[in-house]
Amino acid sequence: MTKLKAKSESQLQHHNEKHTVPIHTQCPYCKEDMEKLIANEGIDPVKIPNYTKEELVKFYNEVRDTLGVLEATRQEIGKEILSRMKTDGEVVSHSALTKGRRIDFQIDLEKARELGAIKEMIDTVVLKKLHLKGVKIPHTITEYLMVRQIEEKE
Repeated sequence: MTKLKAKSESQLQHHNEKHTVPIHTQCPYCKEDMEKLIANEGIDPVKIPNYTKEELVKFYNEVRDTLGVLEATRQEIGKEILSRMKTDGEVVSHSALTKGRRIDFQIDLEKARELGAIKEMIDTVVLKKLHLKGVKIPHTITEYLMVRQIEEKE
């Protein structure tokens, strides 16, 4: 479950202990967030080029936080649907539901080697070090934005 930014430590503790769904209307903080989501308050996508960088960063953080809450909520809903499925596949409304299964093997490297379950891979860490030393290696560079909250000290 996503830990929400509560207005107080006691509210955060109350939320994380009492509520299994990350966003709901059972506590004032979540009700306020749900109302904001429903009202779609905030950024106007058409006006993105007109906002200041500070406004864009604020909106970016709000959208990231909202997506985190929505993703956690989607996962909780998915778990609930899985728990109610009586078969591996069902049709509900206009949706086909299927139980997917993934095996996560819990095995150490030595045992995997004994079983012949090791494959050779390109070591990108070594390639990056060689590139930084000037070795010519064909590559492309992809730029992306990273945003991290800075906690203000009081």
